[in-house]
Amino acid sequence: SNRVYSLGGTGILNCLDLATGQRIWWKDTIQDNQSHVNEWGVSCSPLVFDEFVVVSAGGRNGRSLVAYHKATGEFAWGGGDHGAGYSSPALATLAGVRQILNFNSAGVAAHAVDSGNVLWDYAWPRGHPHVAQPLVLPNDRVLVASGYGTGSELLQIQKDERWSATRLWRSNRLKPKFTNLIHLDGYIYGLDDGIMVCLDA
Repeated sequence: SNRVYSLGGTGILNCLDLATGQRIWWKDTIQDNQSHVNEWGVSCSPLVFDEFVVVSAGGRNGRSLVAYHKATGEFAWGGGDHGAGYSSPALATLAGVRQILNFNSAGVAAHAVDSGNVLWDYAWPRGHPHVAQPLVLPNDRVLVASGYGTGSELLQIQKDERWSATRLWRSNRLKPKFTNLIHLDGYIYGLDDGIMVCLDA
């Protein structure tokens, strides 16, 4: 692609020409979605895939996660009602379905890629920043974790008649404040309040 997409700390989404840096289009994601800038600013990275650029806008009334057409900046879809966290939306395939995981202010929500509709969500303790990316593990599992004494939970995601997210285990041995976690060969690596740890998945 010959374009660069960036989201600044005040919620301005820019589409720039890669060769010259000239702005092609821009959107005020806070004003567009009747949201507000979090205490520590807007920190999510845009997710660019297919014809969309997706950001965690944190608006109510179906504007928690929003997609714009990457060519024009025109609004494409929105979904969810929770405020933004400090995490970035990411693509995942769970139960055979491609979806977007977003760690918002209330927990983890999975959104349909074509409509933004919430497929499933899982509540997470509030009152502290949600920053680390949800980590997708084999066999349709997702690890959610945060700092400030909260810890980690491994979820099993299933789709029968409806979607469900069920906790498999919980641990206070891995409490990442800001850093993302890594899964390798059945082990999870990360910073537990600054101390490097390895958990058996």
